[in-house]
Amino acid sequence: MILIIDDNQDARELMEAILNSGGYDDLAFAASAKEAYAILELDKAEPTPRVTAILLDISMPEIDGNVACATIRQHPAYGETPIIMVTAKRDETATNMAFMAGATDFISKPLDPVRLLARLRATLQLGRETERRQQREAELNQLRSDAPAAPSTAANTPTIDPVSGMISSAVLLQFIENGELTDAEEVAILAIEIDGWHRFSQTYDPAVVRNTKLKVGRALARTSGQAGDLLAVYGDSLFIILTRMNDETALKDRAVEIRRAVAALSIPYEESVTSDIVTVNVAISIGPKREALPQVLKAIVHTRDTESHISLSRHRDHAHETRR
Repeated sequence: MILIIDDNQDARELMEAILNSGGYDDLAFAASAKEAYAILELDKAEPTPRVTAILLDISMPEIDGNVACATIRQHPAYGETPIIMVTAKRDETATNMAFMAGATDFISKPLDPVRLLARLRATLQLGRETERRQQREAELNQLRSDAPAAPSTAANTPTIDPVSGMISSAVLLQFIENGELTDAEEVAILAIEIDGWHRFSQTYDPAVVRNTKLKVGRALARTSGQAGDLLAVYGDSLFIILTRMNDETALKDRAVEIRRAVAALSIPYEESVTSDIVTVNVAISIGPKREALPQVLKAIVHTRDTESHISLSRHRDHAHETRR
């Protein structure tokens, strides 16, 4: 079911006609954010409606679309549901606010039928890919729960980070300890930290904080890598990529690509001491043996907790750090 949220009846009818022409007939309509909340059953832990996408007008009375988007995103059932924001505004600020609120895509009025259907198909495809990923994660969790439990004080540590949807540090370490990470004898580590994350998380609304972390994680996942790479999240702002790519020049290029990908999100951060948008710093460690990885990762986290930025130079002779 696709949910159309717009306070203007003509706009709702126009979107209905466009979607019907594209073969989308299972539609629901809301004239306000409150009506949408009721349809989505945000008051329930497990909502009944299976909403595959949402078209949401930004300019609505009482509760505007950005607030509605952020509110919907906070519900676990709709954390990954594609949301296309629809508005007559065309300025960059409106676009940034929409994406900060958790929008998947953005389209301007007057609506172009071809463009709207193309955007909708793309977001639905993204939704299907996300659903498949979540199914794979669920299968991984099931396999881990069925396996004999190893003695550990962290038995209850989540295997999937609830915000980014990435594997947690516990799973990453388990892969390493079981020898399942890679068949290569040596790997490289990229440690990525969001600059000034503590200040950011204290300054902005929780929904904005959550979606910023999600967007940064997705940007990292889209950067060029190699088959078998693992991307995990440590705590609030530290991401780890383990890769069999061990060419120093290629790793430096990837670090630059990562910083540019995050900067391209243009997520506003006025209180930052380094930039007016969210940025990251990237540290690289080349060549640690697989059996040494748990100690190296623990050292990274310790350094990150006690210093203002990540530094891997003390962990490996070939390590270096890239900065903006």
